[in-house]
Amino acid sequence: MSLIYILCAPAVYEAAGRAGEYAPDSLALEGFIHASPANQLTRVANKYYQANESLCVLTIDENKVSVPVKWETISNGDVYPHLYGPLNMDAVVHVHSVQRAADGTYAIQVDEL
Repeated sequence: MSLIYILCAPAVYEAAGRAGEYAPDSLALEGFIHASPANQLTRVANKYYQANESLCVLTIDENKVSVPVKWETISNGDVYPHLYGPLNMDAVVHVHSVQRAADGTYAIQVDEL
């Protein structure tokens, strides 16, 4: 199983579960959904989700995703998975809630999920 991860607010995850798919604004704006490899979760959470007190980490089996997943290099040279269509929620194999630490930062360890 090849795992990738998506971070989102708990309310967004709940809405996606009811809808059966996850289709954030980035899909309409950029044409894809941002996902992360395990080693980038903490960096992404701290850069883009500081306003959130808690997050859901969606663990996704890449092989179950029904839309194309492309691993693409971004400007700093890191490689990230991008989903080119809505995420089918049956590809989510685990959901874990994480809280910000007392200092306001996230520290996400995949082996703890």
